[in-house]
Amino acid sequence: MKKPTKVKLGKSGLPLASHNPHIDFHNTEEAMFAVYQLGKISLVWNYCEHILGVLIWPHFGDYKKGMAVTANLGNQSRADLLMDLVNKFEENKAIIKKIEFATKAFNRLREIRNILMHSHSIEQRDNKMFEWRRTASKGPSGHTGSLASVADLVKIEHNILQLTSFLHEIHFYYLAVANNRNPPELPIEFEIPNKFPRAESG
Repeated sequence: MKKPTKVKLGKSGLPLASHNPHIDFHNTEEAMFAVYQLGKISLVWNYCEHILGVLIWPHFGDYKKGMAVTANLGNQSRADLLMDLVNKFEENKAIIKKIEFATKAFNRLREIRNILMHSHSIEQRDNKMFEWRRTASKGPSGHTGSLASVADLVKIEHNILQLTSFLHEIHFYYLAVANNRNPPELPIEFEIPNKFPRAESG
């Protein structure tokens, strides 16, 4: 009878995926806050994506028909569809401008979110910076990396929450108009974040 394979544990007591310290860095205490923040970004992004879909649904008559349309759409397709619908059917230029901003912010945050979520390993750098490495066909070694600290991830979470609130306020505007009530003021635009810098090793 074979002896059970011994599971190697990291400093935090969590099992390691391999014997490669770079791949297993996410299981260390040093990476704990970065991984925790990554989970928070995942949750707030899912809700932001949901609210973007909510703005699409009324264009198809009711939410059930709208949900059937958006169910299998990727994030970029949702943003493009919303912008296309607004350009064709919305007469309020102020609303068009706000949705143009929202889709621009959504696409930038989508790119940043994908960099983080598609990373397969994290490497610690100097000055509390982490390199988030992911597979890339155009990378010199089949990989590429981006630099972001825990503070950077906290800021991105905040930006996603800002965008979610922005989309909510547009939704409330449409609800007021649909129910013949005085619509609230349209949301104020915010600063769209820059992409993370590329790591030199990427």
